[in-house]
Amino acid sequence: MAAVSDNIPDFQGWSILEVMRRVPHLREHLSNGQLIAWGRSGSVDAPFVPIPISKWVGKVTFSKLEASNKPQANCDGEPFFNVSVFPVLLAPNVVEHLGHVALKTIFSRFVIGDPEVQYLGGVASAKAPSFLSLYQEGHIAGYYYWPVRFEELCWLGEPDEIAQKYMGDRSTPETDLAQRALRNRYEAMLNLLRTRRFVAEGDPVRPNDPQQIRSTIWESPAYYFDRRTGDLLEERNWGDEEVETLRSDDGRENYVVRWRAVLIGGNGGSDVPVRENNAQPNASKTRKLNPAEKFECCFEFLKATMKESAEIKQKSKKLFWRDACDHCKTNISWPMFKDAWARAKGVVPEAAAIWEKSGRPRKSGQK
Repeated sequence: MAAVSDNIPDFQGWSILEVMRRVPHLREHLSNGQLIAWGRSGSVDAPFVPIPISKWVGKVTFSKLEASNKPQANCDGEPFFNVSVFPVLLAPNVVEHLGHVALKTIFSRFVIGDPEVQYLGGVASAKAPSFLSLYQEGHIAGYYYWPVRFEELCWLGEPDEIAQKYMGDRSTPETDLAQRALRNRYEAMLNLLRTRRFVAEGDPVRPNDPQQIRSTIWESPAYYFDRRTGDLLEERNWGDEEVETLRSDDGRENYVVRWRAVLIGGNGGSDVPVRENNAQPNASKTRKLNPAEKFECCFEFLKATMKESAEIKQKSKKLFWRDACDHCKTNISWPMFKDAWARAKGVVPEAAAIWEKSGRPRKSGQK
């Protein structure tokens, strides 16, 4: 079973038979607004319009026939023909359906919480339990920051270049299907913001920033979405100066909040883009590393560190993760760091036994 077409603008919806193969409990998802159906009420010649959510609350039967001259659904005696079912973020009437809502709510309900993503994610997590937190809470190993350039997502379980090259193919057919569906919904959400069908506003942290967020920011590799708070963050540019900062388990010190509690709404029904502030976001002074370059930098740092201290692990694994981010002057995801850590131990076998132990090293004389 293939996930939604990668070519989002051409998606025409699923037939009733197709969506029933993809998503259990179809009527429930239609009645709570997590899927949207369009169809023709009463006859095949009626207008093709959205079917109100209220129609799915009563007695509903679905046809198992694909014939266009037969109704595909019957809601309390009212027949609907040529029914097409859409994930909310891919529906033609998504703006009218959602209205004004917090970005983190859209992410929770219609990206992570999308019915197909949830179903496939449950199957995938049964095969690979390490991905359970991704499909339940939207994070892996405490990594909550989603790049707004969905092209840079490299930790959803797919056999990415790094995993294939150094760790072997760590995906399964189940995780591959689930990540494709999840990536598709996240891409759909960001495309609505990039094309200004949705307009985003937030509480700006910098005094001169407007409340309205420029559409170009949703294509910037420097910005991240915090799925816990709904804040929009910018990757911190450490520059060449050494800076002392408090370390945190989730890596928040590597980001700066630019807009808090982002809210999105429609563009007033107009096809004309909303006028935007021409001020450009701060650009990083250095070129951004791609995922393969981040991995190589992290791996080389860990390899050199292990060689220098093969008999003593000076600090905990999490602190070495922060050191690697500082050394490479970029954010390195926890899953990528763990892969680099495993590879570095493999090429420095004399350090493997000591560096395999968990936790911080004991102080001298401690028993």
